[in-house]
Parts: sequence; structure tokens; C-alpha cells
Amino acid sequence: MGVILFFMKSSNSINIRILPDICVLISHIFSRLIKLGFLNGFEIVIPDFVGYTVDVLCENRLKSGFYSELDKLRILENDKIISILYCDYEKSLPESRKELIDLEV
Repeated sequence: MGVILFFMKSSNSINIRILPDICVLISHIFSRLIKLGFLNGFEIVIPDFVGYTVDVLCENRLKSGFYSELDKLRILENDKIISILYCDYEKSLPESRKELIDLEV
């Protein structure tokens, strides 16, 4: 599974943050693991550019899978099982696949 774990120590507690890979979100593995109790109490980091990248690079079923997984994660957050940290990088984002590829080169 493509995730990056961050362990953040604050005054009296440790927060565990996960930065999931786009493929993990599209495949719905993430919400399944949370529902099985493997990631309860974790903070999920979702940068704003992930949604834009999915919009530019993915089509129909993959895009639908990604947004469906985000909806499931929001429900789990409302149920206080996880928390979600949305990161806004305030950078201009590519409007097309070509523009994104040009930025990556």
C-alpha cells in the first residue's frame, strides 16, 4: 500500500498522520482498512493538489472511485474514527494533462 506515515509529538500525545497515495484512495482499500479498525485515530493528510491531479489524469471510473473514497473518509471523520487534514498549497494548478506533464519535466 502506498502511504507515508508521520509521527508528530505534541505536548502530551503523539499524532499519527498518513499521506495516502492516489492509487490507495482510488481502490477503496483505505476506507476498508479503517472500517476494520487498523487505522482508527489516525489523521489522514490530503493535499489539495491530489484532487486536481485526479481530475486531470484520471477518467470516469477512476475519478469516481477517488471521490467516492473521499466521501467515505468524510463519513468516518464525522463518526470520529479518523480526522482529515486538508492541505492547501496555494499554487496555481494545471488546467490540462499537457500542462501537468510540462510542469513535471
